Amino acid sequence: MIMKKVLIPQCILEDLQKEIRSTNLQIDVAVFFVSLLISIPAEYRIDIKKAIEDNVPLDSQILKSYRHNYDDYIDFLVNNNIIEKVRNHGADINQCSVYKISGLYSITDLVEYQITDVCLSKKFDQNGLDKFDLKKMRLSGQLRPHLVKNFDEDLKINFESANKLIEEMKFESEKQIAYYKMCMHQFNNQSWKYSIKPDTDNRLHSSITRVPKALREFIFYENKHLVAVDIKTSQPYFLSVLIKAILKKDKELLRKIGATKILSDEVIEGLFDLKLDRDDLINFVESVINPEGDFYLYLGEIIEIKQDKEGNYFRIRSAFSNKKKRKGLYKEQTKEIFLSKREAIKDLVMELLYASPKYNTKEASQFRKAFPSVHKIIQFLHRKNVPLHHLLQNIEAITLLDKVAKTISEKHPYMPLFSVHDSLVTTSSFSRLLKKEMEEEINKITTLKVKTEYEYWNKS
Repeated sequence: MIMKKVLIPQCILEDLQKEIRSTNLQIDVAVFFVSLLISIPAEYRIDIKKAIEDNVPLDSQILKSYRHNYDDYIDFLVNNNIIEKVRNHGADINQCSVYKISGLYSITDLVEYQITDVCLSKKFDQNGLDKFDLKKMRLSGQLRPHLVKNFDEDLKINFESANKLIEEMKFESEKQIAYYKMCMHQFNNQSWKYSIKPDTDNRLHSSITRVPKALREFIFYENKHLVAVDIKTSQPYFLSVLIKAILKKDKELLRKIGATKILSDEVIEGLFDLKLDRDDLINFVESVINPEGDFYLYLGEIIEIKQDKEGNYFRIRSAFSNKKKRKGLYKEQTKEIFLSKREAIKDLVMELLYASPKYNTKEASQFRKAFPSVHKIIQFLHRKNVPLHHLLQNIEAITLLDKVAKTISEKHPYMPLFSVHDSLVTTSSFSRLLKKEMEEEINKITTLKVKTEYEYWNKS
Protein backbone atom coordinates (compact mmCIF):
# COMPACT_ATOMS: atom_id res chain seq x y z
CA MET A 1 0.00 0.00 0.00
CA ILE A 2 1.25 3.48 -0.88
CA MET A 3 2.11 5.61 2.14
CA LYS A 4 2.16 9.35 1.55
CA LYS A 5 4.24 11.10 4.22
CA VAL A 6 3.84 14.75 5.20
CA LEU A 7 5.28 17.08 7.82
CA ILE A 8 3.06 18.78 10.38
CA PRO A 9 3.79 20.57 13.68
CA GLN A 10 3.39 18.18 16.62
CA CYS A 11 1.26 20.67 18.56
CA ILE A 12 -1.19 21.03 15.66
CA LEU A 13 -1.39 17.26 15.21
CA GLU A 14 -2.30 16.78 18.87
CA ASP A 15 -5.05 19.42 18.70
CA LEU A 16 -6.41 17.99 15.46
CA GLN A 17 -6.65 14.53 16.98
CA LYS A 18 -8.72 15.94 19.85
CA GLU A 19 -11.02 18.28 17.92
CA ILE A 20 -11.80 16.05 14.97
CA ARG A 21 -13.32 13.29 17.12
CA SER A 22 -16.63 15.16 17.33
CA THR A 23 -16.91 15.40 13.52
CA ASN A 24 -17.34 13.05 10.57
CA LEU A 25 -14.10 14.29 9.03
CA GLN A 26 -10.98 12.19 8.47
CA ILE A 27 -7.85 13.11 10.41
CA ASP A 28 -5.58 12.23 7.47
CA VAL A 29 -7.26 14.73 5.16
CA ALA A 30 -7.14 17.50 7.77
CA VAL A 31 -3.45 16.82 8.41
CA PHE A 32 -2.73 16.86 4.68
CA PHE A 33 -4.42 20.22 4.12
CA VAL A 34 -2.50 21.78 7.02
CA SER A 35 0.77 20.37 5.66
CA LEU A 36 0.18 22.22 2.38
CA LEU A 37 0.65 25.54 4.19
CA ILE A 38 4.21 24.46 4.97
CA SER A 39 5.18 22.58 1.81
CA ILE A 40 3.72 24.69 -1.02
CA PRO A 41 5.65 27.96 -0.49
CA ALA A 42 9.04 26.25 -0.61
CA GLU A 43 8.63 24.92 -4.14
CA TYR A 44 10.37 27.80 -5.95
CA ARG A 45 11.98 29.77 -3.14
CA ILE A 46 15.65 30.66 -3.34
CA ASP A 47 16.04 33.02 -0.40
CA ILE A 48 15.86 30.90 2.75
CA LYS A 49 14.69 33.91 4.75
CA LYS A 50 11.59 33.96 2.54
CA ALA A 51 11.32 30.20 2.17
CA ILE A 52 7.99 29.86 3.94
CA GLU A 53 5.69 32.83 3.77
CA ASP A 54 2.91 33.33 6.30
CA ASN A 55 0.25 33.65 3.61
CA VAL A 56 -0.36 30.77 1.21
CA PRO A 57 -2.90 30.74 -1.66
CA LEU A 58 -4.82 27.46 -1.96
CA ASP A 59 -6.56 26.68 -5.25
CA SER A 60 -10.06 25.38 -4.55
CA GLN A 61 -10.04 23.16 -7.65
CA ILE A 62 -6.83 21.49 -6.53
CA LEU A 63 -8.18 21.01 -3.00
CA LYS A 64 -11.33 19.51 -4.50
CA SER A 65 -9.24 17.00 -6.44
CA TYR A 66 -8.02 15.62 -3.11
CA ARG A 67 -11.41 15.55 -1.35
CA HIS A 68 -14.80 16.56 -2.79
CA ASN A 69 -15.93 18.17 0.48
CA TYR A 70 -12.66 20.05 0.98
CA ASP A 71 -14.57 23.15 2.15
CA ASP A 72 -15.81 21.24 5.22
CA TYR A 73 -12.20 20.62 6.19
CA ILE A 74 -11.14 24.20 5.58
CA ASP A 75 -14.07 25.49 7.65
CA PHE A 76 -13.19 23.06 10.43
CA LEU A 77 -9.55 24.18 10.46
CA VAL A 78 -10.49 27.86 10.46
CA ASN A 79 -13.24 27.51 13.11
CA ASN A 80 -10.85 25.68 15.42
CA ASN A 81 -8.11 28.30 15.00
CA ILE A 82 -5.72 25.82 13.39
CA ILE A 83 -5.40 28.03 10.31
CA GLU A 84 -6.52 31.57 9.49
CA LYS A 85 -8.18 32.82 6.34
CA VAL A 86 -6.28 35.89 5.21
CA ARG A 87 -8.18 36.71 2.02
CA ASN A 88 -11.23 35.45 0.15
CA HIS A 89 -10.87 34.34 -3.45
CA GLY A 90 -11.40 36.93 -6.15
CA ALA A 91 -12.97 35.40 -9.24
CA ASP A 92 -12.79 38.69 -11.13
CA ILE A 93 -9.04 39.01 -10.53
CA ASN A 94 -8.27 35.28 -10.72
CA GLN A 95 -6.95 35.00 -7.15
CA CYS A 96 -7.30 32.05 -4.79
CA SER A 97 -8.31 32.23 -1.16
CA VAL A 98 -5.27 32.78 1.05
CA TYR A 99 -4.56 31.07 4.38
CA LYS A 100 -1.86 30.84 7.01
CA ILE A 101 -1.14 28.70 10.04
CA SER A 102 -2.57 30.27 13.18
CA GLY A 103 -0.18 32.40 15.21
CA LEU A 104 -1.10 30.26 18.21
CA TYR A 105 1.22 27.53 16.97
CA SER A 106 4.95 27.05 16.59
CA ILE A 107 6.00 25.39 13.33
CA THR A 108 9.43 24.23 14.48
CA ASP A 109 8.36 20.91 16.02
CA LEU A 110 7.64 19.20 12.72
CA VAL A 111 6.90 15.49 12.80
CA GLU A 112 6.43 13.02 9.98
CA TYR A 113 2.89 11.75 9.51
CA GLN A 114 1.86 8.84 7.29
CA ILE A 115 -1.35 9.16 5.33
CA THR A 116 -3.26 5.87 5.56
CA ASP A 117 -6.67 7.01 4.35
CA VAL A 118 -7.35 4.76 1.35
CA CYS A 119 -9.12 7.34 -0.83
CA LEU A 120 -6.51 10.03 -0.22
CA SER A 121 -3.60 7.61 -0.67
CA LYS A 122 -4.85 6.78 -4.17
CA LYS A 123 -4.08 10.37 -5.18
CA PHE A 124 -0.34 9.65 -4.91
CA ASP A 125 2.13 7.32 -6.58
CA GLN A 126 4.67 5.06 -4.85
CA ASN A 127 6.94 8.07 -4.28
CA GLY A 128 4.23 10.19 -2.68
CA LEU A 129 3.75 12.39 -5.75
CA ASP A 130 0.35 13.56 -6.97
CA LYS A 131 -0.78 14.18 -10.55
CA PHE A 132 0.26 17.83 -10.37
CA ASP A 133 3.82 16.92 -9.34
CA LEU A 134 3.99 14.21 -11.99
CA LYS A 135 2.86 16.57 -14.73
CA LYS A 136 5.64 19.02 -13.85
CA MET A 137 8.19 16.23 -13.68
CA ARG A 138 7.15 14.78 -17.04
CA LEU A 139 7.66 18.18 -18.65
CA SER A 140 11.10 18.49 -17.02
CA GLY A 141 11.99 14.99 -18.18
CA GLN A 142 11.02 15.87 -21.73
CA LEU A 143 12.88 19.20 -21.81
CA ARG A 144 15.96 18.33 -19.73
CA PRO A 145 16.29 14.56 -19.31
CA HIS A 146 20.06 14.93 -18.89
CA LEU A 147 19.56 16.93 -15.68
CA VAL A 148 16.95 14.75 -13.97
CA LYS A 149 18.23 11.26 -14.78
CA ASN A 150 20.30 11.08 -11.57
CA PHE A 151 17.44 11.70 -9.18
CA ASP A 152 17.47 8.08 -8.07
CA GLU A 153 18.29 5.79 -5.13
CA ASP A 154 21.99 6.78 -5.24
CA LEU A 155 21.20 10.37 -4.22
CA LYS A 156 21.15 10.44 -0.42
CA ILE A 157 21.51 12.63 2.63
CA ASN A 158 23.22 11.81 5.93
CA PHE A 159 20.05 12.38 7.91
CA GLU A 160 21.51 12.06 11.40
CA SER A 161 24.38 14.49 10.77
CA ALA A 162 22.11 16.99 9.03
CA ASN A 163 19.58 16.83 11.86
CA LYS A 164 22.33 17.33 14.44
CA LEU A 165 23.50 20.47 12.62
CA ILE A 166 19.97 21.87 12.56
CA GLU A 167 19.68 21.36 16.31
CA GLU A 168 22.93 23.28 16.84
CA MET A 169 22.21 26.14 14.42
CA LYS A 170 20.77 29.51 15.34
CA PHE A 171 17.92 30.55 13.07
CA GLU A 172 16.40 33.95 12.42
CA SER A 173 12.85 32.59 12.33
CA GLU A 174 10.72 29.49 12.78
CA LYS A 175 10.14 29.51 9.03
CA GLN A 176 13.80 28.80 8.36
CA ILE A 177 13.81 25.83 10.74
CA ALA A 178 10.74 24.40 9.04
CA TYR A 179 12.31 24.86 5.61
CA TYR A 180 15.48 23.00 6.61
CA LYS A 181 13.44 20.13 8.01
CA MET A 182 11.31 19.92 4.88
CA CYS A 183 14.41 19.56 2.71
CA MET A 184 15.72 16.78 4.95
CA HIS A 185 12.33 15.06 4.86
CA GLN A 186 12.25 15.05 1.06
CA PHE A 187 15.80 13.72 0.75
CA ASN A 188 15.40 11.10 3.45
CA ASN A 189 12.31 9.71 1.71
CA GLN A 190 13.91 10.16 -1.73
CA SER A 191 10.70 11.83 -2.83
CA TRP A 192 12.30 13.88 -5.60
CA LYS A 193 10.58 16.82 -7.21
CA TYR A 194 11.64 18.94 -10.15
CA SER A 195 9.89 21.41 -12.41
CA ILE A 196 10.45 24.10 -15.02
CA LYS A 197 8.53 27.31 -15.59
CA PRO A 198 9.24 27.96 -19.29
CA ASP A 199 7.25 31.20 -19.26
CA THR A 200 9.19 32.79 -16.38
CA ASP A 201 12.81 32.09 -15.40
CA ASN A 202 13.01 28.79 -17.38
CA ARG A 203 15.30 27.36 -14.71
CA LEU A 204 15.14 23.82 -13.37
CA HIS A 205 13.82 23.92 -9.79
CA SER A 206 14.51 20.68 -7.98
CA SER A 207 15.11 18.94 -4.69
CA ILE A 208 18.79 19.88 -5.16
CA THR A 209 18.21 23.59 -5.79
CA ARG A 210 16.06 23.90 -2.66
CA VAL A 211 18.66 22.48 -0.28
CA PRO A 212 20.07 25.19 2.03
CA LYS A 213 23.82 25.66 1.64
CA ALA A 214 24.40 24.56 5.23
CA LEU A 215 22.98 21.11 4.46
CA ARG A 216 24.80 20.49 1.18
CA GLU A 217 27.79 18.88 2.86
CA PHE A 218 25.55 15.98 3.91
CA ILE A 219 24.42 15.13 0.37
CA PHE A 220 26.04 12.26 -1.49
CA TYR A 221 25.71 10.58 -4.85
CA GLU A 222 27.06 7.03 -5.06
CA ASN A 223 28.61 7.73 -1.64
CA LYS A 224 30.64 10.65 -3.02
CA HIS A 225 30.41 14.31 -2.05
CA LEU A 226 29.11 16.77 -4.62
CA VAL A 227 30.98 19.68 -6.19
CA ALA A 228 29.39 22.59 -8.04
CA VAL A 229 31.08 24.47 -10.88
CA ASP A 230 29.72 28.02 -10.84
CA ILE A 231 29.75 30.66 -13.54
CA LYS A 232 31.33 33.66 -11.83
CA THR A 233 29.19 36.81 -11.96
CA SER A 234 26.72 34.88 -14.09
CA GLN A 235 24.10 37.57 -14.74
CA PRO A 236 26.65 40.32 -15.60
CA TYR A 237 28.44 37.75 -17.78
CA PHE A 238 25.35 36.97 -19.86
CA LEU A 239 24.57 40.69 -20.01
CA SER A 240 28.06 41.10 -21.48
CA VAL A 241 27.30 38.46 -24.12
CA LEU A 242 24.12 40.36 -24.98
CA ILE A 243 26.11 43.60 -25.22
CA LYS A 244 28.64 41.96 -27.56
CA ALA A 245 25.81 40.83 -29.84
CA ILE A 246 24.37 44.36 -29.86
CA LEU A 247 27.74 45.98 -30.62
CA LYS A 248 28.39 43.57 -33.48
CA LYS A 249 24.74 43.54 -34.61
CA ASP A 250 25.08 39.77 -34.44
CA LYS A 251 21.64 38.16 -34.61
CA GLU A 252 23.19 34.71 -34.95
CA LEU A 253 24.83 35.10 -31.54
CA LEU A 254 21.46 36.13 -30.10
CA ARG A 255 19.98 32.97 -31.58
CA LYS A 256 22.73 30.76 -30.12
CA ILE A 257 22.17 32.05 -26.58
CA GLY A 258 18.39 31.79 -26.88
CA ALA A 259 17.70 35.53 -26.77
CA THR A 260 15.62 35.35 -29.96
CA LYS A 261 13.05 33.29 -28.03
CA ILE A 262 12.39 36.37 -25.90
CA LEU A 263 13.25 39.26 -28.22
CA SER A 264 11.15 39.96 -31.30
CA ASP A 265 12.74 41.03 -34.58
CA GLU A 266 11.47 44.55 -33.93
CA VAL A 267 13.12 44.71 -30.51
CA ILE A 268 16.37 43.29 -31.88
CA GLU A 269 16.49 45.89 -34.65
CA GLY A 270 15.74 48.57 -32.07
CA LEU A 271 18.68 47.40 -29.94
CA PHE A 272 20.96 47.42 -32.99
CA ASP A 273 19.88 50.98 -33.84
CA LEU A 274 20.53 52.44 -30.38
CA LYS A 275 23.15 55.18 -30.22
CA LEU A 276 25.57 53.70 -27.73
CA ASP A 277 29.02 54.59 -26.45
CA ARG A 278 31.13 51.69 -27.68
CA ASP A 279 33.98 52.40 -25.24
CA ASP A 280 31.54 52.49 -22.31
CA LEU A 281 30.13 49.07 -23.21
CA ILE A 282 33.55 47.52 -23.87
CA ASN A 283 34.72 48.81 -20.48
CA PHE A 284 31.76 47.10 -18.82
CA VAL A 285 32.36 43.80 -20.62
CA GLU A 286 36.09 43.79 -19.91
CA SER A 287 35.51 44.49 -16.22
CA VAL A 288 33.25 41.41 -16.10
CA ILE A 289 35.46 38.95 -17.99
CA ASN A 290 38.87 40.21 -16.78
CA PRO A 291 40.59 36.95 -15.68
CA GLU A 292 42.66 38.77 -13.06
CA GLY A 293 39.89 40.96 -11.70
CA ASP A 294 36.67 40.78 -9.73
CA PHE A 295 33.72 42.66 -11.20
CA TYR A 296 32.11 43.37 -7.84
CA LEU A 297 35.36 44.66 -6.32
CA TYR A 298 35.79 46.84 -9.40
CA LEU A 299 32.33 48.32 -8.87
CA GLY A 300 33.21 48.83 -5.22
CA GLU A 301 35.70 51.48 -6.33
CA ILE A 302 32.94 53.34 -8.19
CA ILE A 303 29.90 52.90 -5.98
CA GLU A 304 29.75 54.06 -2.38
CA ILE A 305 28.42 51.57 0.16
CA LYS A 306 27.75 52.92 3.63
CA GLN A 307 29.25 51.58 6.85
CA ASP A 308 27.65 51.82 10.27
CA LYS A 309 29.42 52.68 13.54
CA GLU A 310 30.50 49.06 13.95
CA GLY A 311 32.12 49.09 10.51
CA ASN A 312 29.48 46.87 8.90
CA TYR A 313 28.58 47.51 5.28
CA PHE A 314 24.85 48.00 4.90
CA ARG A 315 22.10 48.99 2.50
CA ILE A 316 18.72 50.55 3.19
CA ARG A 317 15.78 48.95 1.46
CA SER A 318 12.45 50.69 0.94
CA ALA A 319 9.17 48.88 0.36
CA PHE A 320 5.76 50.46 -0.15
CA SER A 321 2.73 48.70 1.26
CA ASN A 322 0.66 47.02 -1.45
CA LYS A 323 -2.47 49.07 -0.81
CA LYS A 324 -0.71 52.42 -0.88
CA LYS A 325 2.13 51.70 -3.26
CA ARG A 326 0.66 53.74 -6.09
CA LYS A 327 -0.01 56.72 -3.89
CA GLY A 328 3.36 56.44 -2.19
CA LEU A 329 1.80 57.21 1.17
CA TYR A 330 3.64 54.63 3.20
CA LYS A 331 7.18 53.39 2.89
CA GLU A 332 8.89 50.90 5.17
CA GLN A 333 12.67 51.02 5.36
CA THR A 334 14.84 48.16 6.51
CA LYS A 335 18.58 47.98 7.08
CA GLU A 336 20.42 44.96 5.70
CA ILE A 337 23.97 44.24 6.85
CA PHE A 338 26.51 42.43 4.63
CA LEU A 339 29.64 40.49 5.49
CA SER A 340 31.72 42.53 3.03
CA LYS A 341 31.52 45.42 0.61
CA ARG A 342 31.68 42.92 -2.23
CA GLU A 343 28.53 41.16 -1.00
CA ALA A 344 26.74 44.50 -0.74
CA ILE A 345 27.75 45.41 -4.30
CA LYS A 346 26.62 42.01 -5.58
CA ASP A 347 23.26 42.53 -3.90
CA LEU A 348 22.98 45.97 -5.51
CA VAL A 349 23.74 44.63 -8.99
CA MET A 350 21.07 41.94 -8.68
CA GLU A 351 18.63 44.56 -7.44
CA LEU A 352 19.36 46.76 -10.46
CA LEU A 353 18.80 43.85 -12.84
CA TYR A 354 15.37 43.22 -11.32
CA ALA A 355 14.30 46.81 -10.71
CA SER A 356 12.68 49.34 -13.01
CA PRO A 357 15.13 51.68 -14.81
CA LYS A 358 13.38 54.46 -12.89
CA TYR A 359 14.45 52.93 -9.58
CA ASN A 360 16.15 55.84 -7.86
CA THR A 361 18.78 55.51 -5.16
CA LYS A 362 22.20 57.07 -4.79
CA GLU A 363 23.83 53.71 -5.51
CA ALA A 364 21.73 53.15 -8.64
CA SER A 365 22.59 56.63 -9.89
CA GLN A 366 26.30 55.96 -9.40
CA PHE A 367 26.05 52.74 -11.43
CA ARG A 368 24.16 54.47 -14.26
CA LYS A 369 26.65 57.31 -14.31
CA ALA A 370 29.51 54.81 -14.59
CA PHE A 371 27.82 52.83 -17.40
CA PRO A 372 25.32 55.11 -19.20
CA SER A 373 25.07 52.95 -22.32
CA VAL A 374 24.32 49.84 -20.27
CA HIS A 375 21.51 51.82 -18.67
CA LYS A 376 20.28 52.89 -22.11
CA ILE A 377 19.96 49.23 -23.14
CA ILE A 378 18.06 48.42 -19.94
CA GLN A 379 15.75 51.41 -20.50
CA PHE A 380 15.00 50.35 -24.07
CA LEU A 381 14.17 46.77 -23.05
CA HIS A 382 11.92 48.07 -20.27
CA ARG A 383 10.01 50.25 -22.75
CA LYS A 384 9.49 47.16 -24.91
CA ASN A 385 8.15 45.20 -21.91
CA VAL A 386 11.19 42.93 -21.73
CA PRO A 387 12.42 42.84 -18.11
CA LEU A 388 16.19 42.46 -18.12
CA HIS A 389 16.22 39.81 -15.39
CA HIS A 390 13.72 37.69 -17.36
CA LEU A 391 15.86 37.91 -20.48
CA LEU A 392 19.12 37.09 -18.68
CA GLN A 393 17.64 34.17 -16.74
CA ASN A 394 16.38 32.65 -19.97
CA ILE A 395 19.70 33.20 -21.75
CA GLU A 396 21.44 31.53 -18.82
CA ALA A 397 19.01 28.59 -18.74
CA ILE A 398 19.10 27.96 -22.49
CA THR A 399 22.88 28.28 -22.71
CA LEU A 400 23.86 26.36 -19.59
CA LEU A 401 21.04 23.88 -19.05
CA ASP A 402 19.70 23.19 -22.54
CA LYS A 403 22.94 23.31 -24.50
CA VAL A 404 26.08 23.01 -22.37
CA ALA A 405 24.75 20.44 -19.90
CA LYS A 406 23.17 18.40 -22.69
CA THR A 407 26.44 18.27 -24.65
CA ILE A 408 28.42 17.28 -21.57
CA SER A 409 25.91 14.55 -20.70
CA GLU A 410 26.09 13.14 -24.24
CA LYS A 411 29.91 13.17 -24.23
CA HIS A 412 30.16 11.71 -20.72
CA PRO A 413 27.02 9.62 -20.06
CA TYR A 414 28.44 8.15 -16.84
CA MET A 415 29.01 11.56 -15.25
CA PRO A 416 26.33 12.30 -12.59
CA LEU A 417 24.91 15.71 -13.44
CA PHE A 418 22.64 18.13 -11.60
CA SER A 419 22.08 21.89 -11.81
CA VAL A 420 21.68 24.73 -9.33
CA HIS A 421 20.67 27.71 -11.49
CA ASP A 422 24.02 29.20 -12.66
CA SER A 423 26.09 26.11 -11.86
CA LEU A 424 26.35 22.46 -12.79
CA VAL A 425 26.94 19.86 -10.09
CA THR A 426 28.66 16.48 -10.14
CA THR A 427 30.59 14.18 -7.82
CA SER A 428 34.10 15.02 -6.66
CA SER A 429 35.70 12.50 -9.05
CA PHE A 430 34.19 14.23 -12.11
CA SER A 431 34.58 17.87 -11.00
CA ARG A 432 37.75 18.71 -12.98
CA LEU A 433 36.31 17.25 -16.16
CA LEU A 434 33.06 19.15 -15.64
CA LYS A 435 34.87 22.48 -15.19
CA LYS A 436 36.96 21.93 -18.33
CA GLU A 437 33.96 20.95 -20.44
CA MET A 438 31.77 23.76 -19.10
CA GLU A 439 34.29 26.44 -19.99
CA GLU A 440 34.91 25.03 -23.47
CA GLU A 441 31.23 24.66 -24.35
CA ILE A 442 30.17 28.05 -22.95
CA ASN A 443 32.99 29.77 -24.82
CA LYS A 444 31.91 28.06 -28.06
CA ILE A 445 28.35 29.30 -27.73
CA THR A 446 28.88 32.82 -26.36
CA THR A 447 32.26 33.59 -28.02
CA LEU A 448 33.12 35.37 -24.76
CA LYS A 449 35.57 33.87 -22.29
CA VAL A 450 33.82 32.68 -19.15
CA LYS A 451 35.19 32.40 -15.62
CA THR A 452 34.15 29.46 -13.45
CA GLU A 453 34.99 28.34 -9.95
CA TYR A 454 34.50 25.30 -7.75
CA GLU A 455 32.10 25.21 -4.84
CA TYR A 456 33.01 22.19 -2.73
CA TRP A 457 29.97 21.00 -0.82
CA ASN A 458 32.13 18.93 1.50
CA LYS A 459 33.49 21.36 4.10
CA SER A 460 35.95 18.94 5.71
